[in-house]
Amino acid sequence: MYCRRGLLKGLALWQILLIVVSLFSFSFLIYESSLVSSQEVAPLTWAERIKLAFGGDLPERFTLNPAETSKPGLLGNIFGDTPFGTSGLGASLVSGLIYGGIAYGVGYLIGSLLGLDDNNTQALSTALGVGVFVLDRKA
Repeated sequence: MYCRRGLLKGLALWQILLIVVSLFSFSFLIYESSLVSSQEVAPLTWAERIKLAFGGDLPERFTLNPAETSKPGLLGNIFGDTPFGTSGLGASLVSGLIYGGIAYGVGYLIGSLLGLDDNNTQALSTALGVGVFVLDRKA
């Protein structure tokens, strides 16, 4: 009976780990997808290929405009320097709230996984959330 309970607990922890890793990987894929451009570009002509082979530059249709490539995606708008388009003191407060909320959720998850009672779980998550909100600084 103890072996079965330990096996089920290990399996449940493994599933939780897989869910957390998949959430991080999914958010990474969403962030990276905004960097891909799907513009259709005509292929190189023979004259352009020969010029490129002997040290020439790429035609202008292949060069990227730096203003177009620096647009942040959804996660860049939320976790970037200007979250939700705010700036100055508002950006610092919004950024602190975002990261504090994430830390609160992580604290609640850790407290629940460790088997702490409700009061201790709330104390842990609140301390993490408020601590991250207060100490959130961008260098």
